[in-house]
Amino acid sequence: MKAKQCRVDMPCSKETADTAHAFARSFDRPRTGCYLYCFTLAQHALDLSGPTVDPRYGLRATWYGEIAAIWSHVGFDQFHPEKFEARAADPQTIAAVAVRHDEVISRLMHTAPVLPLKLCTLFDREQHVGAFLADHAQQIFEFLEKMRHKQEWGVKILLVPQRSALVESEYEHRSVDARPTNHLSATRGAAAVTTLGAGRRYFEHKRQDRERREQAQSQAARRVAEVDSTLRRFTPDVRPLPVRRKSRVEEHGDLIWTVACLLDTDQLNDLRCELSAVGERLQKEGFMLEMTGPWAPYSFCPSLDERSG
Repeated sequence: MKAKQCRVDMPCSKETADTAHAFARSFDRPRTGCYLYCFTLAQHALDLSGPTVDPRYGLRATWYGEIAAIWSHVGFDQFHPEKFEARAADPQTIAAVAVRHDEVISRLMHTAPVLPLKLCTLFDREQHVGAFLADHAQQIFEFLEKMRHKQEWGVKILLVPQRSALVESEYEHRSVDARPTNHLSATRGAAAVTTLGAGRRYFEHKRQDRERREQAQSQAARRVAEVDSTLRRFTPDVRPLPVRRKSRVEEHGDLIWTVACLLDTDQLNDLRCELSAVGERLQKEGFMLEMTGPWAPYSFCPSLDERSG
């Protein structure tokens, strides 16, 4: 890739830009930083319209050869790291920023490959955005070239409780004291016999439930291996994702396995057909197979030094 001098693109005329800069320097405006969304590879004009994380400022692009860094100004009255950390304690605030962040990236990835950056990647000034881009240009360029005809998709397997033996029986959730006993026993010996019988039934239920769960877990492991094998026939880029306990419950069941995969766009239909056939078999066994996407390729991005300022 032939390196070129950085330049900054704005969706406005020079006269309008000069007026905007003068206004931004006025005492009515907070000191600003640069919020970096992503890098993209494009040989045509980019659509820099649409909302940003700070609606007071529009999108801009800093170019280095064929690579564009997409960013916008943000007011440090809201986005200074210390102030934003306090605001981020409010889930609605961080959710609103995340939605706008993803919207910017999604608009661009429909027309060109993107290398997305994590939420709230900030630089102190425009020159630092350009310097960061120049320092990592080769690594960014290679990734964007790889992504020209690829997309990230997600595949997950869910357990549907009402259909699967993996679910613990209701009996196990009851305490021993809550189970009915024979209060009409005339003697202590008769009561002891009744209690012994109840205890045996309890442990028998426990044993049967354990065996059913072990059998179902073994079955789930086989189905996970089957889906994983199917995916790897289409791509070597399959990344397991963590199944966090607090986020296991999905709309249709409990999440037990999830991966991200990088797929050639011309292979999507063939893969969907194969996964559909596998999904029908899984559904009969109490599982659900889902394929979602395309997503911004966070799972496969190179490790850049995403420092602030």
